Amino acid sequence: MYILQLRRNVVVILILSLIFALFDWSFNSSKVNAANTAVSITSNYATNAGNYDKTKLLNVARGGHLTNKNLHWLPSYYDIMAADGIDMMRIDWVLSDQFYHLVSRNGSGQLVYDFTMLDAVVLPLVQKGIKPFMCLAYLPSVIDGSGVSGIGYPTNLNEYKAIVQAVVQHYVNLGYTGWYWESHNEADASVGGSLSSTQINTMYQYFATGVRAVDSAAKIGGAGFANNKATNSKIIGFMDFIKANPTIPFDYLSVHQYGGADFNDSLNALFTSRGIPQKDIIYSEWNYDWTSGTAGSVKGKHLVGQNLLSLLLIP
Repeated sequence: MYILQLRRNVVVILILSLIFALFDWSFNSSKVNAANTAVSITSNYATNAGNYDKTKLLNVARGGHLTNKNLHWLPSYYDIMAADGIDMMRIDWVLSDQFYHLVSRNGSGQLVYDFTMLDAVVLPLVQKGIKPFMCLAYLPSVIDGSGVSGIGYPTNLNEYKAIVQAVVQHYVNLGYTGWYWESHNEADASVGGSLSSTQINTMYQYFATGVRAVDSAAKIGGAGFANNKATNSKIIGFMDFIKANPTIPFDYLSVHQYGGADFNDSLNALFTSRGIPQKDIIYSEWNYDWTSGTAGSVKGKHLVGQNLLSLLLIP
């Protein structure tokens, strides 16, 4: 089963984009017959096709766009999202200093936490009945996250685990359990630090065991791979690691898909060939491609849905 989530205020644009894209594909695939081919598209807005089916609109995701530095912008859409039947939203960049300034050190060098900014985005969401899908990328500067995003490998893995646990514990203390927790965002690509397989796997071990120790009901997975191909050496290494360490919590594999809907069963084979019980495969980002287009272009229209049209689930 494939679950494709949309967001209300981009539905019309995305439908039109699909029509334009299909027209463009049809045109280019039959250029040799273009002179003898007539294409006609009609629409009757007076026709009532029935009530809008909210079950077709399940999950959305927000990315690291700087608009989100305004902590009031995203919550201003929660009423619309709830009315449209959104069940879950992916919140990225949780540990990065870019948006939430979650962790710092006091004068004694101890880790201290401030959830004020993160709560401003998360708590209004859950109060509307929408469950967060929490992606704990990237790294805070206190454990060597570098650059704007906070990419890199933690200087202290125990402190990394402690930070992960502090975030989960904060929401458990508020009465929220059973959320989805994702370890990485594109750690196999330059945007995520181009980490090695060993680094990704080691971080995942500390992440997953840390989350499970706090919330036994949590859905734990990763690693948000940019390259979703079954030939990706980082995914292969990750699945080999999962096979070799069956006690490490692992509820789903997450990957990203840009540049064509070539979803297939090749990733499922990574489970069956290793004797790993089948888990969900979550496309936690999906879109036409990852770049922006010019205003009014088909690519530009698709960009409207980037990180808002997301989270495909293959059980």
